[in-house]
Amino acid sequence: MILQFEKHFTLEEARALVPYVREQFRRLEEIRAKLGLSPEQMQELTRSAGGNGGGKKSAEYLENILKANSIIQEMLDRGILVKDVNSGLVDFPHLRDGREVFLCYHVGEETVKYYHELDAGYAGRRPV
Repeated sequence: MILQFEKHFTLEEARALVPYVREQFRRLEEIRAKLGLSPEQMQELTRSAGGNGGGKKSAEYLENILKANSIIQEMLDRGILVKDVNSGLVDFPHLRDGREVFLCYHVGEETVKYYHELDAGYAGRRPV
């Protein structure tokens, strides 16, 4: 059998990571709130970046983008697949009955309670 993923989580391992995942998405939400620029503000940043690098606002914006990317990359480095940053949806590669599936967690749920086939997505979730 050829496996698509190098790392596979047990249900217990995935559930143990739920507090970590929640915290990462809380941090991402803080960053998203900081980045909440109106179209006019974004246009001004773009205009000023052409002349002088954008100044302090552009530097802060870029710094927050880099922080968000770092948080997401940290989860990916742990083998957690970030499926939707906005809603807090992640998958954990898992072996079930000898085949690869995803354990699925959505921020706001109590714990990891669902899995789905690799090609099924969120709509195909079934109870573990």
